This record gives sequence, C-alpha cells and structure tokens, in this order.
Amino acid sequence: MKHRSIIIAIRMSLIFVFNSHAQQDDSTVLKGPYLGQKPPGTTPEVFAPGIVSTSEYTELGCTFSPDGKEFYFSRFTETRDIWVCRLKYNVWQKPEPASFNTEYREMSPHIAANGDKLFFVSTRPHPQRKGDPKNWSMWVSMRNATEWEEPLFLDTGIYLTSSKMNNIFLSYFTEGGAVIGQTQFVKDGFSVIKPLVGDMNSPYFDNHPCIAHNESYII
Repeated sequence: MKHRSIIIAIRMSLIFVFNSHAQQDDSTVLKGPYLGQKPPGTTPEVFAPGIVSTSEYTELGCTFSPDGKEFYFSRFTETRDIWVCRLKYNVWQKPEPASFNTEYREMSPHIAANGDKLFFVSTRPHPQRKGDPKNWSMWVSMRNATEWEEPLFLDTGIYLTSSKMNNIFLSYFTEGGAVIGQTQFVKDGFSVIKPLVGDMNSPYFDNHPCIAHNESYII
C-alpha cells in the first residue's frame, strides 16, 4: 500500500511539473488588462514590443474582445495571417495563429461590440466573389459557446469597423477609387453598401475607417 502511494505521488508530481513547464512555455510576462500595457497617451508607442510587435515581421490591424480576454491582430509572415493572444489566469499567452486561417491571406480582424461576430478580410476563393479572385473580400465568423465557427463570405471590401447600433463602415472599391461605405449585418450577409455622404469621401482614396461605439466620431 505504501509503495502504491509513493508511485501515485511521483505521478502527480510529474503531471504538476509538466503542466507548469507547459504553462511557462506558452505564457508571457504580461499580466492584467490591455496586455499589461499602459493606456495610450498623446505620444505613439510600440505596442507590446517583442511579443505582439516584433522586429522580424510587420503587425497591424488589431481588435480586443469585449471582455478584454482575447486580442487579435494581423501579422505579415510568409503570407499574411491573423494571430491571437489570450488572457489565462491573469497572464497573457504567447501569440498563436487563429484557428480560421487558411493557406490564403487573412488580415484586419474586427470583433463586434457584443462579441458574437469576428469580421476579417481574406483572399480565400468563393463562388460569390466578384472580379479578380485575388482581391480581398469580407468574411465573418460567428461565436458559439466555445469557439469561432466556420467563416462565411460577405462581400468585397476591406478595413471594417462597427458600432453598437449594428452599423458597419468599411472601405470598398468603385470605378473612381476607394470610398468609405455604410451597411448593416442582416442574417448571413450585408445589406446594400452605401457610400457616406458629405465631406467624408473625396476624389482620392479614402479607407481604414474606425467608428466610435456610440458613433460620436469616425477616424
């Protein structure tokens, strides 16, 4: 009986050591909200250097989940992929490729204000794609209880942002160039995309919109 207890104790110790090393290998030194970074001020600073922002690659186009526990961003590796950092036990884990990446290019993730949809752009093919199959188009993945579901094709476009009013703003291309348009997510797709009126769009290329959740301003 004593011999068996010793064996069980050894096994439990090995499991604990293995889990500790696994957690250490996957974890960063960053703790707390906002990837442990101080809130931004008026002077631009590199975000999470060495972990999110690297010298080997180019990173851009980021989004936090509403609960602040997931951070998605674009990373230009040999292709272009979407990566994610997750907060576990108050410690941020190292970035890893998102589950919905393909051999095609993916970038510019954006999570809706209520957290149930993740929009992104991709060059992956689809029968409904318009024009050149290499062009970027919008996709969306719905969130179930545990993970993001298989992405659905939406429309051509890029650089999407949304508000709490379910209004979506994005860049799309016309014969005159790139303009910023507004639409809504209905069922499994977009309603008609309409260009913003007034001084927002110009005769030149206008893109990369970012709307405040309450629509009080747009960048």
